[in-house]
Amino acid sequence: MVRRRCHVGALLVVGLLCATAHGLEIVPTFTGDGELQWTEREKAVVRQAIADYEHAILEDVTIKVEFKFFRGKAEGQAMWYTAGTPPDGSKVRPWTKQLRHGVIVHVAVRKRLWFDPTPKTDDDVPSRAYDALTLYRHELGHMMGHRDSYCIDNWATSKWSDPWKARIDKRGIFDPDGMKVPMFPGSFGHTRKRGLMFPVMMPGRRWDIDETVAMLKLAYGYRTRSAGQVAVSSALSPLPGPVGISAIGPTGIPAIIGALIGLGALVGAALIALARETRGALGTCCGRRTG
Repeated sequence: MVRRRCHVGALLVVGLLCATAHGLEIVPTFTGDGELQWTEREKAVVRQAIADYEHAILEDVTIKVEFKFFRGKAEGQAMWYTAGTPPDGSKVRPWTKQLRHGVIVHVAVRKRLWFDPTPKTDDDVPSRAYDALTLYRHELGHMMGHRDSYCIDNWATSKWSDPWKARIDKRGIFDPDGMKVPMFPGSFGHTRKRGLMFPVMMPGRRWDIDETVAMLKLAYGYRTRSAGQVAVSSALSPLPGPVGISAIGPTGIPAIIGALIGLGALVGAALIALARETRGALGTCCGRRTG
């Protein structure tokens, strides 16, 4: 006899019958026309980033996300955003049906990104290229829960809790007794060490999702493949020089604020900045000189 129950996409199987869940499914929508229209090569890179997370995370859930390019003043930015009003008392996760997700990339960033014609292989990233696959892996990492005040238990009640922030100690270290990942203060959405979730892109680098998936598993209990099965890519060439730190939050875009929990509304954003190369050094990001 087989019984099914809906609880965070779980499948309950009773008896001798074995079943395999289809796992995480991220459904993309590519919007835009004219200058903002997507090429098939660009879509293929996004789909590879999606496939990486679908391969690694085994939760039997579906998440819809819109991908688009945008014009405006934020020329160094790419970001994930979400908005919605989950039911009071619910466990908010990326697949909560009331949430709407989007990933947007400024057209100026788009022009400087390298969209790999063979995104499944890692041996061909040019040393001076900004890897689009890394960028979209980064933004999808945020979408899957890599920040605080987003995936909340007991949403909009006095018993609310934040599994992500609970893993970070007073020094800003994620999992201080294990992984020991230093985080930037504020949203705790970015790591202070160079890697996939560092807030500034660097040329000639492709980062895998291993550490990000491991952190998500610790925080939220996601079912994942074993560590040796997750890796699909690895870091490439060494850093070319000093790197400037971007502003964590984009100007004019609401950040996730703990006070919103009491209002029962969720509006948030997280970004990665594309470092500008100036006189051989990387130092101007998000309109702020840091190098």
